[in-house]
Amino acid sequence: LNNGIPVPYIIGYTLIHDVLIMINRNVLNPGPETVTLIDNAVEYINRFKLRMVLDLCTGSGAVAVTVAKKCRTKVVATDISKKALEIAKHNASENKVAVDFRLGDLFETVRGMMFDVIITNPPYVKSGAITLLPGFVRDFAPLTAIDGGTDGLFFHKAIMSGAKNLLRSGGSLFIECGNDQGK
Repeated sequence: LNNGIPVPYIIGYTLIHDVLIMINRNVLNPGPETVTLIDNAVEYINRFKLRMVLDLCTGSGAVAVTVAKKCRTKVVATDISKKALEIAKHNASENKVAVDFRLGDLFETVRGMMFDVIITNPPYVKSGAITLLPGFVRDFAPLTAIDGGTDGLFFHKAIMSGAKNLLRSGGSLFIECGNDQGK
């Protein structure tokens, strides 16, 4: 009996296709929405043979590591959490891929760089709704990985505003959001 603890937190890893991702309570357990985000980005990057990808809010590195493993592209990944980046670096090493991990808030460590694609799964739960989340999310994910501010879009707004300065002409932004946040 796991007492409501998500199995990946018990065994210490999750699998995204053939990519093994170590997780613990310092990072969010990537859900099916994140796998869909990864699948769409990988298909797009490979179709257009894109060469420079940025993963913002990398957490466990699930997006960055999977993209690096499935695409012939340079991947840069940022996160504000030192503990999360340690896990992400471990995941890159275990999967034998090169990812340029950078500690910092959103774009601060990549200013002046240009990317073909930016991928991100930022925090997007409204602050007031966190207590309403299922226990397997609320009780195990770090608050910094889920709290998206009053309207849940604090990071989305910052990312959409800053992305235009780092995307090459014709570049694309892949961003995970809540079911009611698409517009």
